[in-house]
Amino acid sequence: MKIEVNTHAIIKINCTYDSVEELRSVENLFLVVLSKIFLNRPALLITISPDKRYSFGYEIASFQEIKIGKAKFLVNEVQSCSSSLLTEVSQSEELGRGLLFLMKKDGDLFANLEESLNYIHNDLGRENLSYEMAVCENDGKTLSLYNTSLSEKELFPLISSFKE
Repeated sequence: MKIEVNTHAIIKINCTYDSVEELRSVENLFLVVLSKIFLNRPALLITISPDKRYSFGYEIASFQEIKIGKAKFLVNEVQSCSSSLLTEVSQSEELGRGLLFLMKKDGDLFANLEESLNYIHNDLGRENLSYEMAVCENDGKTLSLYNTSLSEKELFPLISSFKE
């Protein structure tokens, strides 16, 4: 497994893997990083184009469906992200396909939710949003952190044990 970290305006953790075992290591790395940001904190889970057959957001008690134009979103408000929820997120196909976003819940996020969803869906410069957000690129190998509170000092020790 190979890991690269790009720390420009957006922190991108790029991983490559050649086996199922290495894929599990990537999922575990994503879990460690997501836990550092979201564990025991309120957040929104946003799913683009959810499907009731497999979108686990439908299994979370608090959800609402929002439609903007032709785009459909599933928004889950989570009062406190548990380790089991973050484990499920890190292993989900929706995260790996770039369809699941985690956003740290901020006081004015709901007031600007529709605008934020439009930015997310149309990739209108997600870095211009002021909310802390994590999303996996649709390659399933790159975890992008927008406006993260994690510093490089905090991030590098988290990932060092996963490097070859």
